[in-house]
Amino acid sequence: QFKYEQARAEKIWGRIQLDLLHLGYNAETRQAIAELYQFLKASHEKDGLFVGYHVFPHSLEVAHIALIAGHNKKFSSDLTLDMFVGALIHDYEPRPAYQAPKALKTIELLENDSELNAILSSLPVDRDNIVYFIRGTNFPITEADKTAISGFVASINESRRASVEEAIRLVAAIDKS
Repeated sequence: QFKYEQARAEKIWGRIQLDLLHLGYNAETRQAIAELYQFLKASHEKDGLFVGYHVFPHSLEVAHIALIAGHNKKFSSDLTLDMFVGALIHDYEPRPAYQAPKALKTIELLENDSELNAILSSLPVDRDNIVYFIRGTNFPITEADKTAISGFVASINESRRASVEEAIRLVAAIDKS
């Protein structure tokens, strides 16, 4: 199963690279995304997360669909990129292969992993958006998650509020599909 999932990841990654190019993301952003992909791939391989639940190809699929959905909803390229990156790292958590990841643990790692942060700092992304895209994928979603997301959405500039709220719901729904 490992080799199958590894080949599946490479196939999805190839499609993502083409879509990033066709959607107009610049070479610097695409390079930083490639570094993020390599980092996550190596982490998932090291942790044995190409088998079991929430395998690396799942994160790639969620990210790819989020990228296309954001574009098709005519969200800004910045918000679409935030959706993509949040979806790509939403299950980033070293854990046993058949244990479901926890969104709050992933968010903690996002805040404390220096290597991941170095890569993310080279991307034009809004970390707050990414945190709440990840939090929206928590399963089961808790009242605390809902309250935190509502509070975050309420704090956003009114002109962006509806699109960010919809983007959070979209990433969550894509993850569940």
